[in-house]
Amino acid sequence: IFLGIIILIAFIVFSGGDGENEKETQPSSIYLNASVRFTGTQFIIENNDNFDWLNVKMEVNGSFLKGGFILKTDRMKAGETYTVGALQFAKKDGTRFNPVTYKPQNFDIYCDTPKGEDAFWAGGWE
Repeated sequence: IFLGIIILIAFIVFSGGDGENEKETQPSSIYLNASVRFTGTQFIIENNDNFDWLNVKMEVNGSFLKGGFILKTDRMKAGETYTVGALQFAKKDGTRFNPVTYKPQNFDIYCDTPKGEDAFWAGGWE
């Protein structure tokens, strides 16, 4: 209990502020206008935004506790549709996303906007 109290106090002290500049210092996060479909062997990814996505990271079957299968690219242009083979997604250890072995359950996109804002999209299948 004592340790919990110490951690709580430390959290309040180090995360708190006077709140005056909080709005200015919090990073903004944009929700992307995207569409992702899976054909059984390929992912069809649409950038429906009017801006390019930069420093793009896409992840299949990722979760909070463990990483999924990742594919990175520098740019996905506004209004473009991309077809990506499932085997292009890989885990850090090199394991590829094989649609025969794995079923896609969720798909996340993380990127930067041209204004430097963080942006994301999340979706999935049953």
